[in-house]
Amino acid sequence: ATHSALFRLSVVVASSVYPTNFYLASFFTFYPTTGHLSDAAMIRGIGDLLQTDSIVAAPFLYHILNQLFRSICVGSETVRIEAQRAMTSVLSRFTAQLDDESERNDILLSYVQNIFRNPPDIDVPVFSRLLKTWILCLKNRKAEVFPHIVEGMLEFSWFFLDVMSKSIFLFCLEKGTFGRSLTSEFVDDVKALTNRFLTFLADGSLGVLARGKLNRSLALFVHDLYSVATIDQVSEIVEAYFSETAEKGNLFVDYRL
Repeated sequence: ATHSALFRLSVVVASSVYPTNFYLASFFTFYPTTGHLSDAAMIRGIGDLLQTDSIVAAPFLYHILNQLFRSICVGSETVRIEAQRAMTSVLSRFTAQLDDESERNDILLSYVQNIFRNPPDIDVPVFSRLLKTWILCLKNRKAEVFPHIVEGMLEFSWFFLDVMSKSIFLFCLEKGTFGRSLTSEFVDDVKALTNRFLTFLADGSLGVLARGKLNRSLALFVHDLYSVATIDQVSEIVEAYFSETAEKGNLFVDYRL
């Protein structure tokens, strides 16, 4: 026998979720696994999630994140924005329970590495919708009404960027497009997100440590793009970054990629 590998097997553990908490159970009922629920029903479910006690929700964290990412893929613009805001709130409340001052929480990192997948029955990959939704959230006028949510989106930038990196990797693995050109629309969206990041870095709304963390997360994401995009595309993103940095002119920390 040659003992050579005949095939690869990937296993994803799945189970039904039956929480006893009223609000959490209500949230899971809008999971759009079959058919299509109205935007109103999905937003109502997200609202119920936000009323759930964080300690009660903690054991269901991975299921909640999967559902919210799915909602970002299938929902309208309004649903997507509400889903990402809810995700930021869930992450903030969950990590607040932990005695963990590390830059990257191990539990969330484990989710990205071991649990996250692009929903198999949805044509639009997570990274595409997540990127556009994030830009909308940071540009939305309502951001002024929810400054803590915007701050949370920047605080967990490493998590969202890591999810996008893995989503892109899985998408390219499925399509066999490693090292080939990503869409010009995607490149433009990454540059738009970079612009929003640098705007927050320059306006002094973030502390020095938060600024450095945000920039390091962006640098790692751009580094990951070298394995899935063309050199010209990544160079275009890096060039836009340094161009924006030069225009801002008042970035008091070392933000070099």
